[in-house]
Amino acid sequence: MDKLTILQIGTVGTPVKKGAGIGGAEKVLSYLDREYVRQGHNSIVAAPGDSEVYGTLLPTLDHSFNGADDSAAYEEHYENIFQFIMSNSVDIIHDHPGRGFVNSKVYLRNSSRIKPPILITNHGSQLPGLKKDHEQLEESMKYHPIYINAISQAQKNILESENDVKIIDVINHGIPLDILEYNPNPGEYLFYLGRICKQKSQHIAIEVAKKTGNRLILGGSIEDKVYFENSIQPNLNDQIKYVGSLNDQEKAKFYKNALAFIMPITGFETFSLVVAESMASGTPVIVFNYGAVGEVVKNGKTGYVIDPVLKNGQLDLETMETLMEERVKTISSISRADCRKRVEDNFTLEKQSKSYIDLYNQLISKNL
Repeated sequence: MDKLTILQIGTVGTPVKKGAGIGGAEKVLSYLDREYVRQGHNSIVAAPGDSEVYGTLLPTLDHSFNGADDSAAYEEHYENIFQFIMSNSVDIIHDHPGRGFVNSKVYLRNSSRIKPPILITNHGSQLPGLKKDHEQLEESMKYHPIYINAISQAQKNILESENDVKIIDVINHGIPLDILEYNPNPGEYLFYLGRICKQKSQHIAIEVAKKTGNRLILGGSIEDKVYFENSIQPNLNDQIKYVGSLNDQEKAKFYKNALAFIMPITGFETFSLVVAESMASGTPVIVFNYGAVGEVVKNGKTGYVIDPVLKNGQLDLETMETLMEERVKTISSISRADCRKRVEDNFTLEKQSKSYIDLYNQLISKNL
């Protein structure tokens, strides 16, 4: 296999960190960086200077930027990336934040000068601004090849139908199994890891735990402080615990010793790393069926996928909550070995990285 020089582009708002409990683009980028280095590729990560990478860090800013208006920070980020591309040999550019680099001023001014193909992996359900700038992007693509892949079939469907773009491939996320220990013996508590916000619906998880009598452990960063203070904090006690943000080692412990991972989301999930991580630990998942979760969890085999219930045209969360309570009571019938095998067969970092390397080589060959 030919060794490639791969430039992955991160965001300005969140640094890439080894072993950090963050999710989304930064976590996926870090995992791929680790695997590319292991395979002998020249892995370069363009990210803020407070990042930690396995390959080579291209520090585009002194540190991550979390201000209200990040447009200037992104332009500096992309300007430094452009200068690097102009003065170094790069085989492929893999942009993770979405459509960021190809929508930047420096790219639009210089697209004809950039030689490596660009692969965009968007981690959300939208490509921000794509319709608005579609004509400008199409003009750029006359001079330079740009490709977009999806991370699930559900995401592919929504991107193609709502953004009028062609998705070149679907590549599921993968996780390194060595950081998640399989435990064949279930504990007795319920676990939920995710950003604390209304869309993730931790308040429903709390109600489920109260009615089933199980302990509940909640982990994740507080994204919506008002939601946390009003809906989560008043319910914390010996039964309901909030343990904050978790790194890889901490979350692995909570995953493997849980009875079940419950996830009463009410918004579109493009993949869900936490679901795959839970199953890799042997812990089955009970989840509301939004987005791609039904592609990750095999209903009745590695957990339960609960379809949305409507009443008078409105989401009937009370009925869905009751269904989740019932599934908690029967979750012990799910084989924890089947959960682990589901991930081993479908969602490993090795499989994901091979798919990307194969796609990189395909795009590079097209570009010759």
